[in-house]
Amino acid sequence: MEKDRRQHHRAIAHWPVTLETSQGVVTGITMDVSAGGAFMCCRQSLRVRERFFLALHNVPLLDRSLEAEVEVIRSNIHCMDDELMSYGIGVRFSRIADEDREFITNLVSDHLEEKDSLKTIY
Repeated sequence: MEKDRRQHHRAIAHWPVTLETSQGVVTGITMDVSAGGAFMCCRQSLRVRERFFLALHNVPLLDRSLEAEVEVIRSNIHCMDDELMSYGIGVRFSRIADEDREFITNLVSDHLEEKDSLKTIY
């Protein structure tokens, strides 16, 4: 049985995302998020190990976009939720402000405490 290598707990989170990549601006939506990174569905495929700037929009309780530098760690995973955004991308936060990482940690923690109600972070 393969061991889960994630270091951080994840929570379902459907937030619009903008990625500034070498291919130009790519838009998408997160499927889940943790203090270490996110999984998202996008309109374009991205290469593993590619690094770029990411902005998460409409994050609950935050009056600004949350920004980070990220690295693609998984790519081309099929997203079944939306045919228009069929490329699944897993990213690791390579550089993120400490207060933003803490903010995400707290959101995920709150989500996990309410897990029995199957609440999604919107």
